[in-house]
Amino acid sequence: MEITRTRILIIFDILLIISGISGLIQSLWGKAYMLVYYTEISNLLSLVIAVITLAYRLISKEKKLTRGLILCKYTTTVMLSVTFIIVTVVLFPLYVKAGSWGTGFEKLYLGASFFNHFFTPAISFAGFMIENINVSLKPLDAAIATISTVVYGIILLILNGLKLVTGPYPFLMIYNQTVMQTICWFIGIAGGTLLIALAIGNGNSYFNE
Repeated sequence: MEITRTRILIIFDILLIISGISGLIQSLWGKAYMLVYYTEISNLLSLVIAVITLAYRLISKEKKLTRGLILCKYTTTVMLSVTFIIVTVVLFPLYVKAGSWGTGFEKLYLGASFFNHFFTPAISFAGFMIENINVSLKPLDAAIATISTVVYGIILLILNGLKLVTGPYPFLMIYNQTVMQTICWFIGIAGGTLLIALAIGNGNSYFNE
């Protein structure tokens, strides 16, 4: 059973690598500035961790990943899930509201976005659900998996405040909204990320009972 699970997880890692490379090549080719996007960062981190975990599974005789690798994979899965939800719940509705749902669908779900916004998050989530973990993930682990998102938000808010970067997301454009709106967005996304992390951790525990 464990050998079968390991083989399935190896397939998931390979799919993540293929999807990650496909999406990032299209997104980043000659466009280093794209790394200000949470989407690109989360997909790049996912690709790096997938390469490391694949190598570990193939080289090590251990059937389970180390705690450090689990936390890294947990973090990237949370980040990718946040990417999918933000695109679906926040960004796409903005295009629909503006009467440009066709343009929104093309920009958010086709081409590189198909991999970055949908396929990679889906594969990462599915793979992590069956990841065999020695000890169930705790709320503290969920908080750790949320840190990268919070740090990204703080850095981009500072860069926006210094007018070194604009956005790149509407809720980060602090000069286009009130201070209270910015605070509400920050708390909402940080809190939502923590809830997503808790849900993913509980999902892993459920499928490993």
